[in-house]
Amino acid sequence: MSYTSNLTNHNPTKYQTNASFVYSSQNSSPIFELLDAKKGEKIIDLGCGTGELTIQIKDLIGDEGEIIGIDSNESMLKSAKESTLSLNKKINYLKADIQDFDFFKLNYPELKGKFDKVFTSATLHWCKSNPINVIKLIKWLLNSNGKFIFEFGGFGNVVGIRSAIHQVLRTRNIDPIPIDPWYFPTDKQYEKLLKSNGLTPGLIKLFPRPTALPTNLKGWLGTFARNSFLSNLSDQDSDEILNQVVEICRIDNYWSNENPGIGIKSINNLSKDEEGWEVMYVRLRGSAINS
Repeated sequence: MSYTSNLTNHNPTKYQTNASFVYSSQNSSPIFELLDAKKGEKIIDLGCGTGELTIQIKDLIGDEGEIIGIDSNESMLKSAKESTLSLNKKINYLKADIQDFDFFKLNYPELKGKFDKVFTSATLHWCKSNPINVIKLIKWLLNSNGKFIFEFGGFGNVVGIRSAIHQVLRTRNIDPIPIDPWYFPTDKQYEKLLKSNGLTPGLIKLFPRPTALPTNLKGWLGTFARNSFLSNLSDQDSDEILNQVVEICRIDNYWSNENPGIGIKSINNLSKDEEGWEVMYVRLRGSAINS
C-alpha cells in the first residue's frame, strides 16, 4: 500500500452527520473575520465541500460579487449545487484537484489573476501529495496584491488519535507512514513555504481548539480515516481497527461529569453538556499577500 490523494474520498452524508462542527458559526467565525469579505469582491473557495461556507461568502459579497467553489469530490459538489439551487444563489462550482496546477492552467486559463481573495478552510491538511503546487495555484489565481486566507489542521492536530491509528496498524504489520494522508505543518514551516513560492505571509499562528463531536469517535473515524488510512482494507478489517482505536483513545477523548478522567460513559442519560467525545483540533490560521 502507498499514500494517495484523499481529496475525493469524503462522503457528504457522513461529513454532515459526524463533522458539522467544521462549518459551524462558532468555528468558522475566526476565518470569516480574517477574510473580511466586501461587496463586489471576487473570491474563490478551494475545497468548498458541501458549500456551506461558500454560500455564506456569497451573501457577504452580494450579487455584484463573484464566488467560485472548487472541489475534487463529485458527491460533495452535488450536495453544494443542490443547496445553492434551493437558496436561489448564483455560485459556479468546478470539479478539480487543487494540487494539480497544470490542470488549472490548461483548462481554466481565464482564472489567472482574477481573484481579490483565495479562501480555504479545512482542506489543505488533505493536500499532502503536493502542498507546493497548491501555493503556486493560489499565487496564479490572485490578482496583484490579492489576499490568501486559510485555516487547516496544523502541527499537533488530532493528537493521540493519529498515533493510535499508527499503533493499531503496526500490530497488523501495516506500515502507517505511506498511507497517512494528513499534512499538519507548523506555523514556521508553512510561512517558509509561502515565502519560497512568492507570497508574503501575514500573521500565521497555531490555535488549539478542543472540539466536541456531534456523534462519537467511531463516526468521526468512519468519516475521516476509513476512506483514507484504511481505504485498501475490507469493511471487516477496517471496523476492527476503528474499534481498537476508539478504545485506545477513550481515556483522553471521552469525558463524563459522572466518571471524570477515566473515559467511561455514565450509566445515566447525561446531557451533551455533561459527557461526550471530544477531539483536540489544532488549527493553522493566517493570511498572505500576492505582492
